[in-house]
Amino acid sequence: MIAATASRIDRSVKPGMLKLRLGGEEFGVITGSNDSNVAEEIAKNIISFADEEVKWSGRTFKFTLSVGIGKIPEDSEDAEQAMKAAGESLYKAKDNGRNTFYRAD
Repeated sequence: MIAATASRIDRSVKPGMLKLRLGGEEFGVITGSNDSNVAEEIAKNIISFADEEVKWSGRTFKFTLSVGIGKIPEDSEDAEQAMKAAGESLYKAKDNGRNTFYRAD
């Protein structure tokens, strides 16, 4: 499942964007853009892959994807605070129902 998620993220971002596995089943993307629309478009692209089933050892799995968006400097002054803001947004996205994204205003 981790490899399938990483593949979906890889297909959703533009060349030169940094993709990270943060731990467990959490990933991060650093876009290098100040435009919130870029992050939202990537989130929509990632979520669009949620309907793809994953086959492993003769079994079929479906899973959901939730995305939280944090932005420097609006949400923070450094990467640590931005990650915290993105994490909080992620849990709000999960609370709003799966296969969605959330960005604090």
